[in-house]
Amino acid sequence: MNDNWCQRFWDGEKWIYGGAARNARIALAGGVEQICRDVAVDAARQALLRVERAAKAARTSNVVPLRKAA
Repeated sequence: MNDNWCQRFWDGEKWIYGGAARNARIALAGGVEQICRDVAVDAARQALLRVERAAKAARTSNVVPLRKAA
């Protein structure tokens, strides 16, 4: 498995690799809790945008439902 977070990373003074690179990237992003929070907020925003687009498309649809007697 190839983990991009473990690839070499310049910490400002030297190149670091592996777990140290991953830890530096996590710290730079604000920690694991902040990363999870950011992902959740982004997912919620995307879901809301999809719902808004679907509602707008439903309002502007030219399809007319036909009601037939059974």
